[in-house]
Amino acid sequence: KRRKAYLKTVTDLVVADLKGLVEAWDPDSSDNYAAQWKKREPADALTDMLTGAATLAAFELASERIAVALDANDQEHEHSCFADNTVADLRNNVLSIILVYHGSTNPDKTHSNSIAQLAKATSPTLDAKIRTELKKAMELTNYKITFDQILATPKNSPERKQTEALIKALQTAGKLLVQLGRELRLKVVIAAE
Repeated sequence: KRRKAYLKTVTDLVVADLKGLVEAWDPDSSDNYAAQWKKREPADALTDMLTGAATLAAFELASERIAVALDANDQEHEHSCFADNTVADLRNNVLSIILVYHGSTNPDKTHSNSIAQLAKATSPTLDAKIRTELKKAMELTNYKITFDQILATPKNSPERKQTEALIKALQTAGKLLVQLGRELRLKVVIAAE
């Protein structure tokens, strides 16, 4: 009975949280987060988008969610150690950075009003580098084993080398997003630095 009550309560909370997110981003509402976001100065909104993407890539993912577990070689430091969903979480986090940059989860179908289009118009070379690192990071999240199994492999295993390459791609992408901010005369930083 207690487990049933717990599951019902937790499920109700998830549904309420999801409903709150839907309402906050409802494009037809004039009094929600989306409406407030649309009223922001474009430079401020772009600064926050680039800072968020750069921070997620170079600090949150690369350092906190991947490198800590890899360096500690401890499943307890794994991002989703209880759900054993770390690989999917990493992939979805990289996908979210791609979405912010391209305006689409498909990097081959970049939205016309995306940061990528602005970057391409500002510095085609820098845009190409960012696209390359994000694509590389996405490809590197294709693991054949779970993250706890990666932690159990020897230090020089292909899976660890793949994970170290993912860290490097994310750190590089983050730094390139900061560089794009400078090109656009915005104060973009990796928040944890």
